[in-house]
Amino acid sequence: MNNCYNGKPLAVCTDEELALLVDYGNMTAFTELAERYLPAIEAKAASFNVAGFEFNDFVQEGLLSLYICAKTYDSKRNSGFKTFCNSCILKRMISLYRTANSGKNLPLKAYVPYDDYLSEASASDVNPEQKLINEEAFSDTYRIIKSRLSHLEYDVLIRYINNKSYTDIANDLNVSVKSVNNTMQRIRKKLKDIYI
Repeated sequence: MNNCYNGKPLAVCTDEELALLVDYGNMTAFTELAERYLPAIEAKAASFNVAGFEFNDFVQEGLLSLYICAKTYDSKRNSGFKTFCNSCILKRMISLYRTANSGKNLPLKAYVPYDDYLSEASASDVNPEQKLINEEAFSDTYRIIKSRLSHLEYDVLIRYINNKSYTDIANDLNVSVKSVNNTMQRIRKKLKDIYI
């Protein structure tokens, strides 16, 4: 599907329209959205320098936050998509930076590999076949993660990526903070098992 729901080509769709398509499962729309936001994500990522973390770790967090923003964006509750998304991406990178500097050992192996997925997709000389391969790789990664997580684990992960505290997540899901903590430990273990 290379058009917005109103027939416009994806390239001229608004960010809000692309987010709606991403929420409906259109990964081509996500690729278009990621191409638009990748320069800003890379600029934000370049401002962080933490021992044990690489530039691509922050870019990965930014892309994951962009995806979650597209899946959860609500024009009735949130400000414009760009404002909402940039805020979420920056908060997530700051959270990663603080976690790294606080001495909390959050293993990098718990993160999904970046694989240069979108840096290749954003290059102007990438052919349509490579874009399709990239989209399928991202889609496969998302499906694998979602299939391995329980409904609660997925809900917790979405909120965690959106920089919610364990207390806020517990309140949202009507569970205890300890339950959220245990769920996050299971998520990390599952992601580590998938990508090691």
